[in-house]
Amino acid sequence: MQDKTTCAVICEYNPFHKGHKYQMEIMKQSFDTVICIMSGTTVQRGECAIADKYIRAEAAVREGADIVLELPYPYSSLGARDFAASGVHIATMLGIPTLVFGAENDGLEELVRLLIKPSTQDEIRIMLNEKGSLSYPQARQEYVRQLLGSDKAELLIKPNNILGIEYMIAGGDKISYFPIKRNHEFLSASVIRAMSREEMLSELPLYSAEQFGNAEMRAMKNLELAIIAKLRMMEIKDYLRIYDMTDDFAVRIKKAAVKATNLEELYKSASALTDTHAKIRRAVLHSFIGADMRMAKRLPRYTMLLAANRVKLNILNELNTQAMPVLAKPAHYKKLPLIAQKQFLLSERADDIMALADKTPKQGGQACIKSPVII
Repeated sequence: MQDKTTCAVICEYNPFHKGHKYQMEIMKQSFDTVICIMSGTTVQRGECAIADKYIRAEAAVREGADIVLELPYPYSSLGARDFAASGVHIATMLGIPTLVFGAENDGLEELVRLLIKPSTQDEIRIMLNEKGSLSYPQARQEYVRQLLGSDKAELLIKPNNILGIEYMIAGGDKISYFPIKRNHEFLSASVIRAMSREEMLSELPLYSAEQFGNAEMRAMKNLELAIIAKLRMMEIKDYLRIYDMTDDFAVRIKKAAVKATNLEELYKSASALTDTHAKIRRAVLHSFIGADMRMAKRLPRYTMLLAANRVKLNILNELNTQAMPVLAKPAHYKKLPLIAQKQFLLSERADDIMALADKTPKQGGQACIKSPVII
């Protein structure tokens, strides 16, 4: 039986729904303290979160979380491997002993053991070179299919499994793992986001429904003309500085931006067999905000407190905040090491830009005057 201690969960809560509450209840039964490392202003699928990060963090604490820390931009919107590595880095640097994650299936450890082998990586690279039409995830799935069969290969295309595998690859033996099998009685966050406002609220826990009922839902659509205008003005050399960009990808996005009059047209026009829709959305988001390759490839050097249960605030004193500084208030960012300050300022830029994604656009400059929600 799992010893009662502290666990971390890398999450988005976009929005916090009944499935998350189910997961939280299991964590609270198994651990004394639950620390959430939550995506801030933007999320992994390459969009702004549907509500302010403080609202989402408060909902998590109201539903059982003890501490909510931020996975800041751009780390919150990187590809699965880099997203996982960033979240796991925060958890391991803080000295949190166990990482909890959702999974669609059991038996992911076998896949991890295979995928971390250098020989596996060599074989996947050969496959990519021989079949130029395959993306890396597709090549990896095909390699597993050839070696272990179709059933095992299918595990690699389920979103929760993909991240779970990447968490275990990133963490290695530095942290222990506590997977929770997804309960399909609950709707996924993507399905809930697609619902009407009234239907969405019915799928959230009571407190979250209250909060989201009073909040304006953010949407990339509210920024689409600004995004397209920025991308039209950029030159190819500007695109090539952006995270996860290649020559061909940059040309496709530039051409798509010149033709498109809305984001869906842009995403569709820029698509190719080797790119997932999420990768295209991320490329557009990073081009708009300006996440260059060098910054995005550095692991996060800080995290920020978004919300906490007052009774558990003292747990912060037990974490290794020398290795991973926890910013208690945004206004104190100048106390961070220089690289962390630069990371904070990029995340603040994302906050300022995404404040325009509200139905009623908000002023910028709010990031440094906010304080964590203490309940």
